[in-house]
Amino acid sequence: MLEDGVVQRVGGTGETRVRVRVLAATNRDLAAEVRRGHFRQDLYYRLDVFPIRIPPLRERPEDLIPLAEHFLARLAAERGASPPRFDARARSALLAYDWPGNVRELRNLVQRAFLLCEGDEIPSALIEPWLGGEPAGDDLGRWRPEGDPIGPLVGRRLRDVEDALILATLEREGGNRTRAAAVLGVSPRTLYNRLQQLAPAG
Repeated sequence: MLEDGVVQRVGGTGETRVRVRVLAATNRDLAAEVRRGHFRQDLYYRLDVFPIRIPPLRERPEDLIPLAEHFLARLAAERGASPPRFDARARSALLAYDWPGNVRELRNLVQRAFLLCEGDEIPSALIEPWLGGEPAGDDLGRWRPEGDPIGPLVGRRLRDVEDALILATLEREGGNRTRAAAVLGVSPRTLYNRLQQLAPAG
């Protein structure tokens, strides 16, 4: 199809000419993969018409803060609110990190910070503990509904913080699980299963 622009439907007997544009994306060096025998050479040369390299986030720090602010603006718009700002130390922390998860990791961290932020400014305390994927510390205390629903992030287990985030998001969305799942970036079924797994407070 790539070579001739002709396809034959499954179960069909005739050929159909198509006019399509193929966009292919990968995080691998395909030329190197061809040399190793891990990717078909003929397919590589059929796809390699106009290559566009998109550098990872760590190589384009000038895009990092604008992207983070864009995600903040979208989250705030969904709630009809004004987006908070990153304080100077939070901005420095974002710029100093190498972002192995690229834009997805940045988006998730911004969403987490937005949900936990209680004012018009996001402090570094909502950023730094999560750089690397997990808050530091070994405190085994669990979330208590009669206390602060979020509490300090540093020193809490990842599962405890996730439970608190789920419950706080559900509360902010008025108990609407569909909206809460959308904010958290999970399916309603996943959210329901996690709610079923929450240990009784105490």
